[in-house]
Amino acid sequence: MQMSEEITDWTAGMIEFRKKLIQPAKDAKNPFFRSKYVTLEGTINSADNAFKEMAKESGLTFAQEVTSDTSTATISVMTLISHVSGQWVMFGPFNVPAGKKKDGSVDAQTYGSSTTYAKRYALSAALGIASDIDDDGNGASSNGSNANSQSSRRQAPARQQSKPASNKISPAMEKQLETMINNISDLMQIPKSEVRTKTLRHFKASKFSDMTTTTADNALVYLGKALDKAKDISLENQSNEFENKQPTGAGANS
Repeated sequence: MQMSEEITDWTAGMIEFRKKLIQPAKDAKNPFFRSKYVTLEGTINSADNAFKEMAKESGLTFAQEVTSDTSTATISVMTLISHVSGQWVMFGPFNVPAGKKKDGSVDAQTYGSSTTYAKRYALSAALGIASDIDDDGNGASSNGSNANSQSSRRQAPARQQSKPASNKISPAMEKQLETMINNISDLMQIPKSEVRTKTLRHFKASKFSDMTTTTADNALVYLGKALDKAKDISLENQSNEFENKQPTGAGANS
């Protein structure tokens, strides 16, 4: 973190900002994690609304700088909070892995999703806006899944030990899993690495190539359900945006 030589006025401005700030509603759905979160737009609107309520002499504003490193597939965000007096504080860098394709390359969609994710978290952290996901019981669900899995292993140890080594998934099936992860990431605007990590953790695997074909089949079903929900929400959001753009009033149909 960097700052101007004096931040007395800046601090006073932040105190007033905190009084005016209304935490945004977590109205964006994340079907893959069964959670809700605040979008980047919601975070910015919450900040802007508080800024507008502040006295002119206490005015604050923000700016964000995004940089990327293609060699490491990393997105970095610096967030500058400036006061009308000229005093300022720079937060960051906030680094987020963008994720890579299987061939090691990266694409614009990957960087776009990761950039949105990084800007939201960086701005929220700098201004104290609560935008983190609500678990919606996902942790408890995972714990229950772990318990059931452990119980199954105790009841049928012989069958687990008798699985042949050749029962690993094929490269084609692994590619199919990655394709579904890419689609979910693009629709939900979250990093592919986050979707991949969540999936692997759910099925207690360190990487897809270690999965058996049975586990991989279950993973495809798991991702398929998440993808269907993501598509439904995406269509719902598009419909809402279309309706909001329609003219209103007496002359709307003329």
